[in-house]
Amino acid sequence: MITLAWYNIVAIVVGIAFIIWFVKDANEGDYGPIPTGGCLPFICGVLFYLIWGGIFWW
Repeated sequence: MITLAWYNIVAIVVGIAFIIWFVKDANEGDYGPIPTGGCLPFICGVLFYLIWGGIFWW
């Protein structure tokens, strides 16, 4: 039986939010001096999972 702890639920919900943010930003397109597109949400998502995984690494 698979059990999900609260920190796994949080990681899944935040992961879905980052995917939605990434798709939204990538579709809008950033035409400023540095066209980042979906770069910021991707970097934020990776940093979140590195920090979140580090907090709950036993």
